[in-house]
Parts: sequence; C-alpha cells; structure tokens
Amino acid sequence: MERPRKVGIPVDGSEDSKKALRWFLDNAADPSDTVIFIHVQELLDLPLFNLKSGLNIPTEQWMKAITERNLIDEELSNEVTSMCQEKKIYCEYISVTNKKPGEGIVSVVTEMNIQLIVMGSRGLSNLRRTILGSVSDYVLHHAQVPICIVPREYGLSSHSPAKKPPNE
Repeated sequence: MERPRKVGIPVDGSEDSKKALRWFLDNAADPSDTVIFIHVQELLDLPLFNLKSGLNIPTEQWMKAITERNLIDEELSNEVTSMCQEKKIYCEYISVTNKKPGEGIVSVVTEMNIQLIVMGSRGLSNLRRTILGSVSDYVLHHAQVPICIVPREYGLSSHSPAKKPPNE
C-alpha cells in the first residue's frame, strides 16, 4: 500500500499563498494526502527597556503584541484548514518563529519529512529578487524535496489551464 503523501503549503494570509492552496486543492490533491500548513512568523518587534531607567518593563505592550499576533495566527489557521476540510483532506497547521521565513519553511519541511511543497510566488522582477531576496526562491534552492511554485498570474493568461479555449 502506498504511503500517504505529506504536502507542505506555506501560508501567510496573502492572496498568493491562498491561490497556491486553491490550485493544489483543485489540481493536485489526493484524498489520502496530509497537508501541513506552515506559517512562519517573524520575531516580534517589542519595545525595549534598560535597567538604568528602572524596572519599568513594558509588559502591557508586550502582552498586547503577543495577543494580536496569536489572534492573527488563529484566524489564518481557521481559514486555511476549513478549505482542506471542505475537500475532506486531512491537514495540520504549524506556526513557527524565525527571523527569515524561507529558513523557517525549510526547517519545518525537513523536520516533518514533507515530500512536496506547494507555494505561491509574488512574481518579483529579477532585479527586485536579487536585491530583496524571495522566500520562494530561497525555498527552491534550499529544500531537498520537489517544489511547485504557483505564479501570481496563474489563471490570468489565455495559456493557463484555468481558462478553457472557446468552443470546447
């Protein structure tokens, strides 16, 4: 019997990541798949304090930032897991913290023995990708598993399989 496939889908709440999830569910998902959503949260930019100014630790501000972040994470988890549940595909949601999203994704893929990654791409120009870097570019070059990158423009061109030719 064939083992169920583990598919990693990085999500960040953007339309690009949702488009990649929809593409996977509509075109490549198998009922035996296990989808593992990977949400990489960057480190919080919390207010600082020092001991010279006394022990006025900004705990209230810290708690507010952490609570807001957890709420956003929970909303994203509910949104993407419900999309899988509609298609009756088992899924898990993993949220990790890392300075760099690409590194966080590759780390989860390795730890969870994920066999395929499906992710969106913002479609940066070569110049912007060179200057700014790209999460999908990082994952493409560092993950040791097959990767399907769904371009931002998917479904918009006349050559896309999402649009049927006339008279068909």
